[in-house]
Amino acid sequence: MYISQRKLHKFNEVVLRLHQCDSQATFITESMSLIRRIIPYENGVFFSVEPSLQLFDCLYHSEIEGALFNYYCEYYQNYNNYLAVVHLMYSGNVLADITLHRTQKQRDFDDGEMQLLKMLGEHMQYIFAKLKDEENAKQREKKQQELSIKPTISSFTTRESEILLLLAQGLPNKEIGERLFIGSETVKTHLKNLFAKTNARSRTELLAHSIKKISDE
Repeated sequence: MYISQRKLHKFNEVVLRLHQCDSQATFITESMSLIRRIIPYENGVFFSVEPSLQLFDCLYHSEIEGALFNYYCEYYQNYNNYLAVVHLMYSGNVLADITLHRTQKQRDFDDGEMQLLKMLGEHMQYIFAKLKDEENAKQREKKQQELSIKPTISSFTTRESEILLLLAQGLPNKEIGERLFIGSETVKTHLKNLFAKTNARSRTELLAHSIKKISDE
């Protein structure tokens, strides 16, 4: 099996560029065009399990966009075309499938190209898994931050909780005061405390942060 120095040089350039991708979305978007630099193909598709995505890099047959992976393979096999497939795996699970296609007018993928695709797949599955872990970690951190700033029911006094429930009914300060037998200025003071506790900037935002927890109780 012979792989030219020129091909290996292009291979290294593609791997370097893939390592520079800073998100799964960027990685998926750029993968197909980068693969084409070292392994020419007619049509190709990147099926990502998560995020759920089918990215087509097709010169024709646009009507197959949106088709399932099995249909895609069956479609071309029925026409006796050439296929090359690489699976990106992580901890025994499939992350993505990449399928390349050539027509009968083109030659089949040779051993050198299949070896390059295999080598590239090893790099790609490492990079894709790494990006996946990084983005999952960011999402977990974001959720933790959101939870840390959301007030709990215990952070509100009984009067503040009563005011929030009436505020959710769209009542103005004066009517809230009448319902609770307190003055409008007292209502304003309670609202001021609620805004400070929740870091809310409007009544809508205040309710979005608070009322669900109170209702659940």
